[in-house]
Amino acid sequence: VYACFVTPGGTGYKAIILHDNCEPLYHYDLYGQLVKLFDCPWIDKSTTDLARGNYLSYDPDLWKNPSPVPFHFVPGTPEPVIPNTMTETVIRDVQGEPVLVQDESWVEGFLNQLNKQVISDDSIIRILRKAWNGKSLSNGRNNTAMSYAGILCKAGVEPGKAKAFIEELIPGFDITEIIEYAYANNIFGCERMRYRNRK
Repeated sequence: VYACFVTPGGTGYKAIILHDNCEPLYHYDLYGQLVKLFDCPWIDKSTTDLARGNYLSYDPDLWKNPSPVPFHFVPGTPEPVIPNTMTETVIRDVQGEPVLVQDESWVEGFLNQLNKQVISDDSIIRILRKAWNGKSLSNGRNNTAMSYAGILCKAGVEPGKAKAFIEELIPGFDITEIIEYAYANNIFGCERMRYRNRK
């Protein structure tokens, strides 16, 4: 546990947990493991989604662990299992009061499908790290870096992350101009969906 604090309403607690899971698609697996670990009977079942990870605390007595140890996540399944969730939207009633209503089935279906198609830059880099073994360096550092930068651009990986990854593979070689050229001359993200089934 990294920190613990009282909710703004004063009726519950929030805990911030450090972990080493880098794949957003495994969020529900991670969440389930943490619920089992802490075995708390008062878990708020409405807060399982990843989007609720951002939270502001105004608790003056917030407790911060002086030496937190990250929870080591081991996936429970070879592929992420993403549950279909009921989606809701806040609307205003005739008096102007906010009311929570369940989304129509097509909206819910669309949002659940979208959730299953998410793949992070880090996931793409992990996929490519397995494939790029250094043999292509026989083509020369410049050509290899240019090829890698183009692939990462088309995969939709943010330029700073792409640069750091390539510099890790080809140390001691300045690729700033190569990254700029590759990202200016390729269609950013045009092949990102190709990586979705290779996680």
